[in-house]
Amino acid sequence: MGLFTKRERVAPIGAADLAAWRGRGHDLPDAGARRWEIVFESLKIAADPRPDDELEYLDLIMAPLALRSTERRLGYRASTGDLRYQNLYRGTRYDRPVELRQGNQTQGQKGALVAWVLAATPEFRVSGVDGRAVAERDAPAEVVELLAGLTPNADVWSALHVTGGAEGIVVKRPITTRMFSQAWIYDLWLAERLADRAAYAVLPTPAADDTDLPYRLARTHTW
Repeated sequence: MGLFTKRERVAPIGAADLAAWRGRGHDLPDAGARRWEIVFESLKIAADPRPDDELEYLDLIMAPLALRSTERRLGYRASTGDLRYQNLYRGTRYDRPVELRQGNQTQGQKGALVAWVLAATPEFRVSGVDGRAVAERDAPAEVVELLAGLTPNADVWSALHVTGGAEGIVVKRPITTRMFSQAWIYDLWLAERLADRAAYAVLPTPAADDTDLPYRLARTHTW
């Protein structure tokens, strides 16, 4: 799937409007009320790549987010012989290790989008309900307060699943034919804002060959 697949024709956003939000994810209180271009700009914390950097296409896109890409092969699907793989983006943002995983999962046949911020928090879970991001009972007050300020948005929040705890914050959603292709941008924004409010420790960077996820989330339908 493409990182920035267009779903419909909309009016362009001016360069000045985008520049005004660059690197200001902390100052964006409600990503659900903003177009993905603004949210993506707010996540940029590094310089744009130079023409002579000779980066691959995906690295050109993700370099301003301080993330680098690699393709992780997960073996072949037994039923068809097709190669199973996921695009992996890793880096350090705000002194916290971050991973994005897009594509096949370690187990199961269906793909997912994953954003993992390695910052330990109290335990909590969030699910998308009727276009809202809703915390389960006993979630920390900081989490509930953040979610209460988010505008309902069926494209952005409906398929959302978030788990927080001692192994970091993981946002995961299934890949479907009708999904919002830019949803991963909102997932990263949300995971980092939750970490800003609720994290109490930064965790080590996972090993490069570690395909597992905490909370048994590497399985396709585990949330």
